[in-house]
Amino acid sequence: MNKIKISILALINIIIITFAIGCTEINDNNEQKQEPPILLTIKYGDFQINYTLNDIESFPKIEGSGYYIKVGWLPEIKIDGPLNYTGVEITSLFEDVENMPEIYKIKITSSDGWASNFSYNEILGNVDIYNESGNIKDKGGVSMILAYMKDGEYINESDEGPLRIAFIDDGAITSSNLWIKMVVSIEIISS
Repeated sequence: MNKIKISILALINIIIITFAIGCTEINDNNEQKQEPPILLTIKYGDFQINYTLNDIESFPKIEGSGYYIKVGWLPEIKIDGPLNYTGVEITSLFEDVENMPEIYKIKITSSDGWASNFSYNEILGNVDIYNESGNIKDKGGVSMILAYMKDGEYINESDEGPLRIAFIDDGAITSSNLWIKMVVSIEIISS
């Protein structure tokens, strides 16, 4: 009789241990599925690196405000701002790129397929600066950033994010054509 009780207890222990291991494996699989999403891909030739929001936030952050001007076919000029953004300087994102050229241009693609090219000078912030009347008054002096926060809040994906290009310096007015929203990839192109 004792042998039967011991055998039953041993069998119950084996079932419990097997069940616990199975639950742990299921839990591990669920945790793997909950990895943070990739928000940005940087490409250069065959090299590619993906970044999550946590990865992007690990770069030195930069904060500032900027204005952008919309100049259309109509005589009306519209200036939006000040727009307060937090992000990283665009050039910081290229630190991990292998065999990076000294001078390059970039192609930025949005989630809707829109693509914009930027010259090396534009990457360094050498863009036209406008006055309130819509006339170019200067060039340069702004920082091109990949922004992930606007006014202290993460940028809403359905609005303009979660990542966007902004040009900041606490007062300069730049062209709205430079402010790319819904950024998903940046391709580095040798000049």
